[in-house]
Amino acid sequence: MIFGWKKKVERLRVTILSAGHQIAKELPPGLARVMELFRQVARTGHGSMLQEAIDQISSDAEKPLWEPIEVHGWKIQATLYRDNGQLWWLLHAVRKNERPPSENDSKVLDKVLDHLGADPRRDMIIGPSSSPAGKPALPFGWWSWFNQMPLYEVQVKGKGSNATMRIVPFETAVSEGYERIDLTVKTRSRDGSE
Repeated sequence: MIFGWKKKVERLRVTILSAGHQIAKELPPGLARVMELFRQVARTGHGSMLQEAIDQISSDAEKPLWEPIEVHGWKIQATLYRDNGQLWWLLHAVRKNERPPSENDSKVLDKVLDHLGADPRRDMIIGPSSSPAGKPALPFGWWSWFNQMPLYEVQVKGKGSNATMRIVPFETAVSEGYERIDLTVKTRSRDGSE
């Protein structure tokens, strides 16, 4: 079944806001450094040494949990992270064919970002519209913005294939038979290890 872009984006939004906030942590140092480098390139227009600088950054042991979708030729991943105790979105988008996006492609991406609560220009770290004058639009982008949307939680009633799941506003009273799903609790494997 093929969903329209709004349904895909809404599913992404609800997934992030119902689960992502529970497991959100600060950006790993390597990823944070890469974002700083991209900001610098977008600001100055000089990226000749970018790949070399990125290659020198140590890989992070812990990585954010990304939620992916595909919309109008864009592969999009989003996550939430914490900065000074507050929740922020981080979104990465790349063209499936890795070619510069058309004006229409960029407009669709702007609609996706807007639907998720971002301002496509103000919240851009680097992206298609930050390409230097006379150069083709970048086939990828990164955006980050403060979360202003309400949070949700998942509640489940029953077990297995008969379980009923619902997504409700965060800290909603638990109805009889339902229990909150707490993603911050590490689950143990069958042998007892974490």
